[in-house]
Amino acid sequence: MKKLPPHSLIGALWLAFALFTNYVALNSIGPLVFIVPGALACGLFNLSGRIRILAAMVWGVLFTAIFHRWALSYGVPAWIGLSLARGLPWGLLAAASLIPGSKPSQKSFGWKALLSATLGYALVCFALLVGVTGNDWESPAAALAYQGWFLSTLPWLGLTLSSLLVGSISILIFCGPTRARLAGVALLAGWVGLGSLSAGSGRKLDKKIALVQTGWSQEKKWDDKERVQAVERLVSLTTEGAEKGAQLIVWPETAWPYRGMRRRFSDTRKIGRLARRLKVQLLASSIEETEDGHWYNSVSRITSSGRFSHEYQKIRLAPFAEYIPLPPAMEQALRKIPPLGRISRYLPGQQDTPWELEELRYSVLICFESQVPWMVAKRHEEVDFFVVVTNDAPLFGNGPKESHFRSAILRAAQFQRPFVQASNNGVTGVVDANGRVVERTPTGFDGPGVWVVEI
Repeated sequence: MKKLPPHSLIGALWLAFALFTNYVALNSIGPLVFIVPGALACGLFNLSGRIRILAAMVWGVLFTAIFHRWALSYGVPAWIGLSLARGLPWGLLAAASLIPGSKPSQKSFGWKALLSATLGYALVCFALLVGVTGNDWESPAAALAYQGWFLSTLPWLGLTLSSLLVGSISILIFCGPTRARLAGVALLAGWVGLGSLSAGSGRKLDKKIALVQTGWSQEKKWDDKERVQAVERLVSLTTEGAEKGAQLIVWPETAWPYRGMRRRFSDTRKIGRLARRLKVQLLASSIEETEDGHWYNSVSRITSSGRFSHEYQKIRLAPFAEYIPLPPAMEQALRKIPPLGRISRYLPGQQDTPWELEELRYSVLICFESQVPWMVAKRHEEVDFFVVVTNDAPLFGNGPKESHFRSAILRAAQFQRPFVQASNNGVTGVVDANGRVVERTPTGFDGPGVWVVEI
């Protein structure tokens, strides 16, 4: 591995930082992820011992803090907690280099150095996919979600192994001598070729689904003065979807503007009558309150006869946004501190039984759940497709919203099931069973509308 002169270390780390921060925000430069591991390795591995690990952690926390700045809408403590939880695992990138004999040499390319660098990169990916905050947003290979050849190999490689390949190729090309660079190019060409040859076609389910986007900002979403208009908009968009022939109409996350929808007879009667009049199946989303002041993030299934038949309560909650990831006693004590008291008080649901649309079965994921691979892994064999409902109003800018939709693409390709996503003001669209985007809202569009899609 090449030894960089001291004045180039900061440059290499900054290059990795700039590319990594941008590729998660812009789909068009996703392949530049192949530069990131090499730039990081050349910058970090020239540092000594534990300083290398500390520098990797600092790099990770800085990147995470910038990318997850949307968490500021939940308060500074939530933003700091998420930045540390997602950023510190980047120390694993350099930790593997402490293996004896793995330190890069200025005179020759060390294969142990390559192994430690790529192993560290895979460990980072794995750490970002598991644990309390585990999800795919910053998984290195996730930047390739819009590349058809990558999606074709994802079902049998998985995100962790794919990231190991990304790291290996990048470090070979970026840091190695001529022979190593040729090996990296050959490995990449083989991967692209294999993926291009193995592209398949997904089974068409011949169902029409209407995806409702309400277009509310976070400020207006719970404004008492906007509630009447919010209900009118939901009714209007739902009616438009039914008139276009939809068999299932999906509202985005927490679309109903009153908490406790299922406990209010006036609400359930109004929604039930709407489904019965339109003769459609409806997924109505709401926040349901408990007697002790906690909440459930809920989606209710209303049949075409107007009956509330099932309820799904979100199981995988978003840490620092929907709950504080600490034991209950510590959480209650911390909530007495004003900044932490702003964090929502959700409880996790327990059941995730598949629902039916005529002869098809489907499962609902709420927001953060589409970013967690194991949530889909344990359900995909029982269902024909997945429905994602999300409220992306707290997310600042297009980057996080695009990343959230990218999770639907990754899950569809990984588990060979179509995904449909209805967002409040983020990305609404449909992805086929091979990860190909069939239809979606334009980047940056956050207004109201209804899209009838076929899966």
